[in-house]
Amino acid sequence: MFISMTGFGRSSRNVQGKELVIEIKSVNHKGCDVFVRSSQELSSLEPHIIQYVKEKVQRGRFDITAYFMKS
Repeated sequence: MFISMTGFGRSSRNVQGKELVIEIKSVNHKGCDVFVRSSQELSSLEPHIIQYVKEKVQRGRFDITAYFMKS
């Protein structure tokens, strides 16, 4: 059972020689709101990310940031 929906996570992975970073912040919320900010290279994935999160959770506010780390 979940006690709180508040959290933060950060992950990175090497994708085609670039470091992809994804950060997720969540807080308790009655509805399910998903907001995505991403670099221009990843902007076409934003609707897919929103759909994926909404399929996995029923409520909460999620702020997701995805970008490639500059080298």
